[in-house]
Amino acid sequence: MPTTQELAERLRTLVPGRPISKAIELVLERHGDRTRLGGEPEVNHVLRVGIAGAEYALANLPEQLETLALCGVLHDVLEDTPTTDTELVNFFGGEVARVVRALSHVEEEEPEAIYYARVAAGGQLAVVIKRCDRLDNFGCLHAAPEKFQRKVLRLQRAALPIWRSMDPEGYPLIVAALDDLDRRLNHNPCDKQGKGV
Repeated sequence: MPTTQELAERLRTLVPGRPISKAIELVLERHGDRTRLGGEPEVNHVLRVGIAGAEYALANLPEQLETLALCGVLHDVLEDTPTTDTELVNFFGGEVARVVRALSHVEEEEPEAIYYARVAAGGQLAVVIKRCDRLDNFGCLHAAPEKFQRKVLRLQRAALPIWRSMDPEGYPLIVAALDDLDRRLNHNPCDKQGKGV
């Protein structure tokens, strides 16, 4: 697993320039020592989402490289840190702030349908970053308690019709990730007598 420094360097290599360096500095400061389930630094997640956004842009939307990378790195900053919308506008411009706003939950228990409607209204960049975010989250679930993993699987399976509508391009990737999670959770290498299969 790459370190925070390695992830930051990878992102700077993909997207050279002051704006991405400023975004990395901001998330390192604002996310601080916060950790995710399993103890991984929270900042590693946002850096991976920034990298995934940059890689998507290089392959599909090269004119949006910097914007997608910035939105990926900053996607949790309004929701999880004391950063304000005004700071985002001042540091990174109105378009980045608009997309990050679309990606931010208004309240912790916000219904998925309402949240995804806001993401979809945020346009293609918001949808792509949400996909990158969700896929990274799925990839890290192995560190979470099984009960939490099953809850995520149930909620995200229920949201698949929304994904299909919101992100036809990414829908197969989301389905495949959920199928992998389902197999991981429901694979039982022992038969009913407790013997190996």
